[in-house]
Amino acid sequence: MLKTNDPDLREGMRLFNEGKHFEAHEAWEALWRRMEKPDPGRESIQGLIQLAAACHHLVQGNPKGAQGCLENARKHLGSSFPELVRAIEQAVERGSLDGLPKLVTVLE
Repeated sequence: MLKTNDPDLREGMRLFNEGKHFEAHEAWEALWRRMEKPDPGRESIQGLIQLAAACHHLVQGNPKGAQGCLENARKHLGSSFPELVRAIEQAVERGSLDGLPKLVTVLE
């Protein structure tokens, strides 16, 4: 289970909401590395890392890379964060992150 009060999770959320997707990826990766392997929240964090990477690829003009990261994120997230996954799917389809919801509203 994700601990929503973790500082790296919160920092990643703040960065993601500011459009700093690579930096959000890095913050979440720090959290992921600290988590014990059997921790069930680890898969969710890995999925969020992949979603941030998808957004970063999209901004960098690499829709194929964005699609690949999105597919990996789906594998890790399963049915978690469906609104966010769908919003990023739509962003990849239209080639723009305009209108992406704030992550805080999705996690809380």
